Amino acid sequence: MLHSQSEQTLQVQVQLAGPNLSDIYNKLIGRKSIHIAISKSSHIALKLECTKRELSMQEVIQYFAEQLELQNPKQLKFLDKIKFEKINKINNKAKTLNKTTINDIYDILEQDDKED
Repeated sequence: MLHSQSEQTLQVQVQLAGPNLSDIYNKLIGRKSIHIAISKSSHIALKLECTKRELSMQEVIQYFAEQLELQNPKQLKFLDKIKFEKINKINNKAKTLNKTTINDIYDILEQDDKED
């Protein structure tokens, strides 16, 4: 859900009035700032896709958060997909590590056998 025209107008008026009123506006509306770090390539892709659609990154993230607040099933499923991929990535790394560790142990045992 994007901001209503009157809310956007109020925000512009408050911003023009100065930083103190802008802070008051953000407290009244209940806004929170977030700061994230993403790869340059992901940032470029996000910016490009938003620009193609004449959207700001702020609008996209705000809309996504609002859809989560409304418990939109598609958005929740998207989060579940991210979690699933994260768990698979961790499990794959653990399997690789375990195979490497087992191979290292066999190599050490073989070295011990050769030295005896």
